[in-house]
Amino acid sequence: MSKPQKIIPPEMFEKIVREQWIDCSVYHPGTSCEMEAIKRWIKVAKATYRYYIPIHLIPFLLFKLKQVRKEPRKTISRALLHYVKSICFMASYIAVLKYSLCTVKNIRGKVDELNGTIGAFVAAWSVFFETESRRVEIALFIMTRFFETLWNYLKHRGYVTPIWSGENIVFGLAMGIIAYFYHCEETAIKPSYLSVFKKFWGKN
Repeated sequence: MSKPQKIIPPEMFEKIVREQWIDCSVYHPGTSCEMEAIKRWIKVAKATYRYYIPIHLIPFLLFKLKQVRKEPRKTISRALLHYVKSICFMASYIAVLKYSLCTVKNIRGKVDELNGTIGAFVAAWSVFFETESRRVEIALFIMTRFFETLWNYLKHRGYVTPIWSGENIVFGLAMGIIAYFYHCEETAIKPSYLSVFKKFWGKN
């Protein structure tokens, strides 16, 4: 049986539509904003520790085995530290976002789309828990999602027209750029990615 969906009370829905202020007790009854953020941090940390195991384990097995043989304690301890940092990043992002939404709402005295934008911007600084290389990967991943969302928004509004086989064109351009750097300036490619390219494409 499916779980019953939560129904927003009419008076609360009316306030959201009119972008009016809503008391925090409606969002997290019985707890303060600070305690709710702490609870959310713990909940997200418990939920994501399994998710990050393959993300860190697979690259470790592919690229770090030789280093493990040379410096096992240092390599493994560093990998575990990076794993814990990733959990802290995700848990902190959600907790800070939750707390920022309450804080911004109370400061501005209303609920609207800008609250979420400000809250997400503040929470994004949690990415500094991650290592520099991981921060770059996360930024690149989010950037592609941003352009995809922007394109869908513009298409929904009728500002752009879908291009036939456009994803193939984008893929071709991306692979062409990667191939250029692989053959001409391979130092610009991340070492772990470069080693994968060499296994499939051969040495330049």
